[in-house]
Amino acid sequence: MIAFIRRQRWLVGVLLLAGCRDLVDPALPDTAVSLNVPAVYTTWWSMTEACSGIHAPMSAIQWLEIPDVVSVPYPGRSDVQGYWSLASNRIVLAGNFAFDGALVRHEMLHALLRRGGHPRDEFLGACAGVVDCNQSCIDDAGPAPAFDPTAVPVTDDDLDVAIAVAPAHPSAAVDDGFFTVTIRVTNPRATPVVVTLPPTLNGTPVAFSYLVTGPRGGVGNATLALDSTTIEFAPHETKVQVFDFAVGDSLPLGAAFPITLPAGTYVISGAYGGRWVSDTVMIGP
Repeated sequence: MIAFIRRQRWLVGVLLLAGCRDLVDPALPDTAVSLNVPAVYTTWWSMTEACSGIHAPMSAIQWLEIPDVVSVPYPGRSDVQGYWSLASNRIVLAGNFAFDGALVRHEMLHALLRRGGHPRDEFLGACAGVVDCNQSCIDDAGPAPAFDPTAVPVTDDDLDVAIAVAPAHPSAAVDDGFFTVTIRVTNPRATPVVVTLPPTLNGTPVAFSYLVTGPRGGVGNATLALDSTTIEFAPHETKVQVFDFAVGDSLPLGAAFPITLPAGTYVISGAYGGRWVSDTVMIGP
């Protein structure tokens, strides 16, 4: 049986992330401890460096977590799942989300940019799909720029869609078993296009989706086109969406993300709108 996992912050726009611009770090609860940085963070850091074009040593960051919680205190707003602070170049994570790649990369991008806020060119431009940025992040980024009025209306069938798994043969011996599935969609035309995507029941179109089927059934998820730039493509532009997974039966106790898959052969399918592509992948051990 296929279970569709609804990641709340993608589908309904609740993104509990922050970047602190103050010169004093927010106060930490007594339960905060140094984070034993997982090996995969090096890969996630490289991904964020690559999309942002900014390079800096990850070792300069002070990593902290609050174990066994789903949120951390943050001044001036409700609790958040993680934040970066300028004063000490500090990233603080709720322990249950320390393995959530998209969230961690979001905070890594703050650290590379050395600023709070969510500049549109980075969070919804260069690093869109590599880091989380849904409705609260979109609102902070400000309105999208006007798109070319000469853009040609197209459907998802007019675009090129590809899927890539990294590493190509996921194993517990690499990055502690963490791996990514990246869906790439490209406008093959030399002219700008605007895409009409199939709407969901609430009227917001589905953008990127995945479906993984294997030894124990399947799992799937989707993101919504919450920002107009999701359906607007410049000539030959490529957009991406990264989904995170891990090899194994379960994550450490209490961890919220990502999806874990036991060793075996899987068909991994990805889509933009209703345009699907698939690949067969051997996972683990």
